[in-house]
Amino acid sequence: MYRIRSRPTAQARTTTKESDMKRQLVTGISIAFIIFAGAAPAQASLIQVTDSMDDSSLWSRDGTGSPLFLTGFETNVFPASAPHNAFVQYNSGSSGSDWGTLGRNIHLSTIFPGGSRHTCAASIKVTGSGFFEAIDTATWTYLTSKVNFTGNNNTYQTVTLAAWNPTRPDMFFRVGIVGGGSTHWVRLDDLVLQCQH
Repeated sequence: MYRIRSRPTAQARTTTKESDMKRQLVTGISIAFIIFAGAAPAQASLIQVTDSMDDSSLWSRDGTGSPLFLTGFETNVFPASAPHNAFVQYNSGSSGSDWGTLGRNIHLSTIFPGGSRHTCAASIKVTGSGFFEAIDTATWTYLTSKVNFTGNNNTYQTVTLAAWNPTRPDMFFRVGIVGGGSTHWVRLDDLVLQCQH
């Protein structure tokens, strides 16, 4: 016994034709994507760590001439980005060779391992006059040139360190001032570390 198949209607033929076209289009796009992705150069990853002074436990003070140097954190006093900022202050009475700093460690391998394959740069917003530096904690030497900055206490400026290639994962960043003269201070906010891999 033979079964007679009914002929497809015009609507069924159109639906089948549309499905075939969609399959061909998706296949063509997939092949183009595979070819393009295979030919594309490797993209560098940019990782950024930002510290807006919201966690004071990450920061530590150092220096000579204590208690003439003070460090601390402020809330809604004069931040570059609300609500927090930090400060280093010198009170008159110390020699010009005394100094005070506020700094923190960043462990780079928690971002991505293999520090020697990176290029890093850092910046921070500051008021007043002082210095900004990045230090290799294993050797306690500069990772890149220290930056001395000059400004006023009413305006934040962005101070940027020259780029460097880290060879170890731990880096220490600090901002400080030297003694001598009348009372003066720096405020600091928005430390940014960027590393390209």
